[in-house]
Amino acid sequence: MEIHDQINILDGQKEIAEEVLNDLKWLQKELMQLEDFNQDKERIPFRGDIFSRIVEKGIIIVR
Repeated sequence: MEIHDQINILDGQKEIAEEVLNDLKWLQKELMQLEDFNQDKERIPFRGDIFSRIVEKGIIIVR
């Protein structure tokens, strides 16, 4: 029974790892499609799709 429980835990971890790998591959593909730019002279459009898919939560500290 203990081994069965460990197998279930490992299967869950494997699924999570596969999801993270798929997200990483997607992000790499999206970043490679961005055109080169000079950050001193121009800006690139905000990519809400990348932001919402990658950022889960944030903390803003105002001083």
